[in-house]
Amino acid sequence: MEGNRELLTVLNSRLADELTARNQYVVHSEMYENRGNSKLYAAIRKQGMNFMP
Repeated sequence: MEGNRELLTVLNSRLADELTARNQYVVHSEMYENRGNSKLYAAIRKQGMNFMP
């Protein structure tokens, strides 16, 4: 399958940005879990998991 290389580069960059943001949600939620704040952990983890369809 052939595609527009410039478009694919932009789309790959955007995908990387989205995955990075999702990972940050997970890392921050784990930080709150380690600090004993389970409610904040659950809320941020849920938001991170719903970040991307």
